Amino acid sequence: MQNSRNGNAALLPKKCVVIPPVRHYSERTMKTLAVLLLWSSYALAAAPAESSAMKVSDLNAFCSSGNEPAETACRFYIFGAFQGLHLASLAAQDNKHFCLPEDTHQSDMVKLVRNALTLDLAKFPQDKDLDAIGFIAAVLQRSYPCTSA
Repeated sequence: MQNSRNGNAALLPKKCVVIPPVRHYSERTMKTLAVLLLWSSYALAAAPAESSAMKVSDLNAFCSSGNEPAETACRFYIFGAFQGLHLASLAAQDNKHFCLPEDTHQSDMVKLVRNALTLDLAKFPQDKDLDAIGFIAAVLQRSYPCTSA
């Protein structure tokens, strides 16, 4: 029988692949990675905007199209933005800008952003050229302010 790091490998048929155990990272390592990811996203956000960044006008077009695939893209973009901004704030231990309730549902998030898009673009049409993620972050800050206990 073959010598192996895994003593059970000798018992397996020759065609089986031995999968190494999953490596578990410490909480400190995961926090460090999260902070690095957060700083990377800030660095990318500070870079000049490229034409590929979703704009408020693009998001509004998706959300108000009446087309099921486009409205699905609207829902997932908004949900992903909420989750990403919330996770980034947790990783940075930033509890000053917004406090998203844990029981916030995806439908509530979508309704909130869609209403904000309609109201904002009616009053400030020039906002159509803003980045959609920044608009959603502003909606989060305005809609879910943190209260001092």
